Amino acid sequence: MTESLHALLNGLIDYAGLFPPAALTMEPTVRNYNAYRHGEQAWFLARLVMPVARLAEFESAFQQLPPTDAAAGQWRLTASLGPNIEADVAKIADFNRRCAQPGNQSAAESAFIESVELRAANAEEIRRAASLIPKQLQTYFEIPLSDTLESSLTAIAEVGARAKIRTGGESPEMFPTCPQLASFFVLCNGFDVPFKASAGLHRPVRGPQRYNYKPDSASGIMHGFLNVFLAAAFVRQGMNEEHAAWLLAEESPESFAWEDDGVAWRDHCIGAKQLAAARRSFCLTVGSCSFAEPVDNLKAFGLV
Repeated sequence: MTESLHALLNGLIDYAGLFPPAALTMEPTVRNYNAYRHGEQAWFLARLVMPVARLAEFESAFQQLPPTDAAAGQWRLTASLGPNIEADVAKIADFNRRCAQPGNQSAAESAFIESVELRAANAEEIRRAASLIPKQLQTYFEIPLSDTLESSLTAIAEVGARAKIRTGGESPEMFPTCPQLASFFVLCNGFDVPFKASAGLHRPVRGPQRYNYKPDSASGIMHGFLNVFLAAAFVRQGMNEEHAAWLLAEESPESFAWEDDGVAWRDHCIGAKQLAAARRSFCLTVGSCSFAEPVDNLKAFGLV
C-alpha cells in the first residue's frame, strides 16, 4: 500500500455493527470489534459506536471476552445520546468512572467513552444540547442538509463541537447528491468545523451497491469512501465546490493515481502529508455497520 492511501485510510472506520443494515446483537458486535482490533487491518479501525441505552449490554458482552484479549489496550467508544441528554451524560460519567481505571486487570474496566453523537435540527438545539454535555466529551451533531445548515455549523463552531453527515441509507432518497456533499465540505471548511460521515460508504469508489443484506435487496449508486474523504481533503487544501462535486461523482478507480508522496485525481494532486493532516483535523471518520465489507472491497479493487 502506498503511503498516501494509508494516510487517507488510517483510523477511518468507526464500527457500528449494532446499527442497520447489519443490526447485529451486542455479543457478535463486541466479538467482531475485538477481532478487528487484533487483525491485520487494525490500523483501519477507529471507535466502537453504541447507544448509551445499551451500555449495560456492552459491559456484559465485554466481560465474556478472553481476558488476554480484552485487556490488550483500552477500547475507545462513541455513545449515541437519546432524548434525555442529562440522564445519558450521567450514565456515561458512571461508566467511565468504573470502566476506564488504568492498571485494572478486569476486562470491563478497559473501555472509555471519549465521544458522543446526537441529532440536532437547528442551531437552537445544538446550543441547548452543548450546554448539557461536558467539554471533555467530544460531541458530534448530526445535522440535516437543509436551509438550517449554515446556522447549525455556526453554532457547532461556537460550542467547539463537530458535525456528522449521513451519506446514505437503505433507500435512494437517503443519499445526498454530489453537489450537496461538496457544498457541505466547503461550508465545514469555511467554519473550520471537523466532521464525520455515516451510512452508505462501503465501496471505495462510487458505484452500484445493494442497500442492505437481504437476498431481495435493491441496488443503487452509492458514494465511495475514497471519493468522499479525498474530496474533503482537497477542499481543505482549496479545491472549489464544483471540482469537489466532480470528484465525488467519479466512478473510475483508474482515475486515481496513488503514490507514496501523494495522490492525483485528473489534474489535481495532494500530498500524503496534507492528506494525513486533513484526516486528523477535518474529515475524521466514517461510521459503518460493517468493517469487513469496506476491507474486502478495498481488496477487490486491488488497493490492499
